[in-house]
Amino acid sequence: MKPLASLVFMLVVVAFLFFSALVLIPDLLEREIPNALADRTAGDWAETLYGLCLTVVSWYFFLFMLWGGFISLVHVYRTADINELLPPIIGAVLAWEVALIDLFTSAYTGVPFQVRAALIFGGPLSVTAVSAWEMWRLRRFGITLRRALGR
Repeated sequence: MKPLASLVFMLVVVAFLFFSALVLIPDLLEREIPNALADRTAGDWAETLYGLCLTVVSWYFFLFMLWGGFISLVHVYRTADINELLPPIIGAVLAWEVALIDLFTSAYTGVPFQVRAALIFGGPLSVTAVSAWEMWRLRRFGITLRRALGR
């Protein structure tokens, strides 16, 4: 039953892409639909075919990214299955890593110092505050870093 459902889903996606391309292409070419079909040259048909292929590929990549993001959230970022303290620790470390990269690559050049400091350190400070609050909440349930390390 599962392969049949995926096949039906693929057919629905292809039909949706085809009909969305039929609706979008005449608007992109700025022509009326009834007159455009009678007066088309070979170059116009090639342009239409190119637009159709580009639309199908664009929709495929969009749906692929959407599905890939969902799969990543479900299977890759399940660090809480290892230990409940890993998500707040990893989140804070990655936020500070990005801040250090911004600091040493001279990001935001030409921006006033106060705004630059807020842009670089605002995100990591807020992520660290939320991570500390989450770790404090987990400590109330007996989940501490010492216990996670086996000490």
